[in-house]
Amino acid sequence: KVDSIQNAAGTAAMTIDSSGRVLQPAKPAWRASIATNQVVNISANTTVNWTALDFDIGNNFDLSNNYYTIPVTGLYHIDVQVALEEVANSTNTYIYVVVNGSGRYIGGLNDPQGGNNTAPSYSSVHQFTAGDEISIQARATSDTNCIIRQYTSYFSGYLIG
Repeated sequence: KVDSIQNAAGTAAMTIDSSGRVLQPAKPAWRASIATNQVVNISANTTVNWTALDFDIGNNFDLSNNYYTIPVTGLYHIDVQVALEEVANSTNTYIYVVVNGSGRYIGGLNDPQGGNNTAPSYSSVHQFTAGDEISIQARATSDTNCIIRQYTSYFSGYLIG
């Protein structure tokens, strides 16, 4: 019977509580957000400027450069939403998951119907390699200065295994 699994130096990798729940306190996970609304020109792909970390287990998020560095090769769940205001002219809004500087994965909303607000999102599982740098870009067609909203824009993820 085991209550804790540790490495040779004694760092706890996994514990099992009295109810049988498995806890992994060092498992990589993060959630970045935006502390205040940002006025940006997103008529071309524009990197989202994350300004706050709700949590960052492992300290792998670089707020100054707006990317997360994958600490260990494996499967990761990624979840992103970029809430936009003042996109009344836009026919499409997109978000891109960018890996090592290249857009690989895309989420979007077609034709916001002349509305002022939209919130394209993306959620999926991906295989990443240790050292990969993951960032988020946004784009709105036919609109230039948009507002990326605080509180409802986020970029999160975690290692599945």
